[in-house]
Amino acid sequence: MHLGLMKRILLLLLAATAAVSVTASSRTDGKQTLSGKPASFQGGDMFAFSRYVRENLTFSGDCYQEGDVFRLTLAFRVAKNGKVKDVEVEKSSEDDSLDGEVLRIVRESTGWTARKGGAPDVRERLQMEIVLRRGTDGKLHAEDHFPYRKADTMPTFEGGGPVKFREWIAERVGDRDPDGELIDVRTSLRLVIEKDGSITNLSVDDRTPAWLVERIGKALDSVPRWTPAVMQGEKVRIQASLQLLFGKAAERVKADSPKDGDDAFLIVEQMPKFQGGDVMTFRNWVKTNVKYPVDMYKQGVEGRVVATFIINRDGSLSDVKILQSPEAEFSREVLRVLERSPKWTPGQQKGKAVRVKCTIPVDFRIPAGREYRGDGRPANSSRMGRSQITQF
Repeated sequence: MHLGLMKRILLLLLAATAAVSVTASSRTDGKQTLSGKPASFQGGDMFAFSRYVRENLTFSGDCYQEGDVFRLTLAFRVAKNGKVKDVEVEKSSEDDSLDGEVLRIVRESTGWTARKGGAPDVRERLQMEIVLRRGTDGKLHAEDHFPYRKADTMPTFEGGGPVKFREWIAERVGDRDPDGELIDVRTSLRLVIEKDGSITNLSVDDRTPAWLVERIGKALDSVPRWTPAVMQGEKVRIQASLQLLFGKAAERVKADSPKDGDDAFLIVEQMPKFQGGDVMTFRNWVKTNVKYPVDMYKQGVEGRVVATFIINRDGSLSDVKILQSPEAEFSREVLRVLERSPKWTPGQQKGKAVRVKCTIPVDFRIPAGREYRGDGRPANSSRMGRSQITQF
């Protein structure tokens, strides 16, 4: 049985299910950058609107054959009063009646809140791609099919997260190669966690030894189901990329783990969250609040600051330090922002809140042609680097 699963890992097969989705994006008419709070639908995001479209689609599929698929792309605006404006079909499904039904749903939708903040002359245009499929019941159905990368509640594995799953696999794979030698392997596993908690679309790093791929496949034959992700109260598919450690590589990570309650973890079963999001949300918060030091901006000085801090059990930050910085003024600005951070939701290990250490880089770059305005560089022009804390 595990050979079939191993083939799926090696070939990265796509799940053969009904491809029906509603996706969305936004853009402006000019070259201006969107800022502020994006448009929302009935208190939710575009996922909430996709659910609304699904629930209100009543178009009959009697004239189509089972399995027929239709795609159309719509564009529209949300006015300041919440009314939907300028709805149009950008790419037709080639069925005028079907196009008209979807247009009706979008035009009659209520409960929108226009984008808040940002430049007043920016006109946001929302775009949706809708994929419909005729089911066995003779109706056209729409449901989210393509996996998400983030959700309101991320999936869990036996009460833990990625670390728990990694340990589960490592226990079953072992730490010796076919010759009995202790291995030192670090590889990555990509997968989709389905709405029912099963895993599909498996693939591993192509540098992974074939014998190790076979062992991983055999272990995954009996893997327990995950608790699926939830978005806007609904179970959704999540695409995940997990790091797997075996032998010496796993031992090194264990050696870095704290031996008592006062030390900070680097990786925990449930990573800390910031304002409902992950470290990316925090990076955006820093990006919004950091300002380019005036003297450095005048002189055209650029550079990267690397900062580290600990997220405490109560969500506060402590031990904020600068590990690397080209200029003292850059260091002071980053410290100023980090020391004013709102509280996080702390990380958890074995069901208990623990301290977690985080390291992030902050890049100070001056865009070409950007003139000094005398009031410090605008916050949104400081670009962030990649953080060491990642989850999915």
